[in-house]
Amino acid sequence: MRKTLERISSENKQKSIDIVKSPNGGFELVHYIKKYDLEEDKYYEIREFPGPTGTYGDLNSAIA
Repeated sequence: MRKTLERISSENKQKSIDIVKSPNGGFELVHYIKKYDLEEDKYYEIREFPGPTGTYGDLNSAIA
């Protein structure tokens, strides 16, 4: 099971990266951005692809 350990956000809160622990024990980065929907007059947070690639062996490396 994947578990989000930490979220790092930009100053304006429009972009963020989640640090996720994967089932194999490594750490991965997942990138999200906020988009505005004119029809619904609402902001949505969506996952951006392609995201950061790679798996990190420890949390400190993933944060750096």
